[in-house]
Amino acid sequence: MFGTITFFSKKGFGFIRPSDPNAEDVFFHCREFDGHESKLVKGAKIEFSLGSNKGRPQARDIRLIVDVQDDVAATTTTNGGK
Repeated sequence: MFGTITFFSKKGFGFIRPSDPNAEDVFFHCREFDGHESKLVKGAKIEFSLGSNKGRPQARDIRLIVDVQDDVAATTTTNGGK
């Protein structure tokens, strides 16, 4: 599945809005991410599999697709710093 991070707490958890418009937001914990936690920011595009924890949906195997911080840096560079 694909989605966008809508919330991430410094405590290490957050929520993902799946790309399927009919799906509800999915809980995740940073231990399911395969990269550095600092990349988990609101707006980051990710790929994940859907699992469950205590009967509730939870994202597993989270992979970053579009790094919001890199995307902003690239836009700033190509737009002459604007």
